[in-house]
Amino acid sequence: MSSSAITTPTFQLKAGNIQNQADSSGVYSAGVWSFKNSTAVASVTITDAGNVGIGTASPVSQFDVANDSAPTMTLRNTAQKNWNTGDAIGYLNFRIDDTSSAGARNVAYIRSEVDTGVSNGVTVASNIVFGTSGYDAVATERVRIDASGNLLLGTTSQLGTYKQSIAGADNALALKAATGSQAGEIGFFDTGSTRRWRISTNQTQLYVITDVGTLSFSCRTFARHFDGTAFFHLFHCGKTGWF
Repeated sequence: MSSSAITTPTFQLKAGNIQNQADSSGVYSAGVWSFKNSTAVASVTITDAGNVGIGTASPVSQFDVANDSAPTMTLRNTAQKNWNTGDAIGYLNFRIDDTSSAGARNVAYIRSEVDTGVSNGVTVASNIVFGTSGYDAVATERVRIDASGNLLLGTTSQLGTYKQSIAGADNALALKAATGSQAGEIGFFDTGSTRRWRISTNQTQLYVITDVGTLSFSCRTFARHFDGTAFFHLFHCGKTGWF
């Protein structure tokens, strides 16, 4: 279809295919819908393979947005209401239709929702949430960035005043060098009765600091004492001493 050089845009059917009507040069592309602007440039194109192009006449995927400055895709929520915490603003779902095992389901998503409820129309504080799925499972939240820019892993609310909050049964932070196979971990663990910091290399525990200030590494333990007789008590592979 073209609005260039044609007073009344038309289309015709040939052998069951919808084709754009020939333009002023008598050329058309079989099986392609092409919506052009006043300068005969394709604004929207639908190919016979089902690819949709916006700003391009040759979409390379099922949805291709092209622009020579800043291609932008918008998810617009048009609701005019008093927003509440948790109200959905927009979703981008990744879904499989395979009905075997756990069945058709969303296996990942990106969504935005209201972070803090307000009561003045469309003005909201929003977050962004990322979800993935385990084996044969529906996608669940893994990471979110709240309205203040805080990074939250394993929790939906900020812990204290920290910019990064990590919660979970094993919440160690792993660091790996750009080369080699060695990795280091640092984590805080809470068993209910004992809270401790742990520093490890390749999941081999090297240092532990408990909530009472005891420092342990390898088979050595340094215990703090403030009884006036000693500052540290040293335990070394079954032996003990003061210094």
